[in-house]
Amino acid sequence: MNAERLLLLAEFLDSRVPAGRWNFRSVVGPEWRGGDLVSCGATACAIGWSATIPELAAAGMRLEPDSHGYLDAEAAFRASRAVFGITDEECDYLFVPDEDGWDEDGDPVGAWHFPDGDCNPGWRTLTSNASARSVADRIRSFVAKGGIAMEYPS
Repeated sequence: MNAERLLLLAEFLDSRVPAGRWNFRSVVGPEWRGGDLVSCGATACAIGWSATIPELAAAGMRLEPDSHGYLDAEAAFRASRAVFGITDEECDYLFVPDEDGWDEDGDPVGAWHFPDGDCNPGWRTLTSNASARSVADRIRSFVAKGGIAMEYPS
């Protein structure tokens, strides 16, 4: 995990996302057709906004259109995993909202365990209406805990 880059993103999410331009449901809004996210007026989530941070862009974080001019989301997620040094599961934990984090018995689905053995039973409780600050807080907690591990501690 690249803690420095993740914390840079958390700082940006706390203070630099333009008013009305945060949307945790989508990497970028439909207004984006390639080019500069800041000037096009589109909304974006953490992955979308990360591409506007010069240090992260220099490390390879970018948004690219697909053959139809819309965002190639798979490429954006692949870039975020590489730039932040995280796994698929960690990328989901940090950047993908979840409306279905609980099973029919009210238990967490696939509870996440941090490397120190602590269980986070609210593993993906950030829903699609989560604020940029909530995502920033999650990133900081993730870094402080040293990431996540899917296996249960012995």
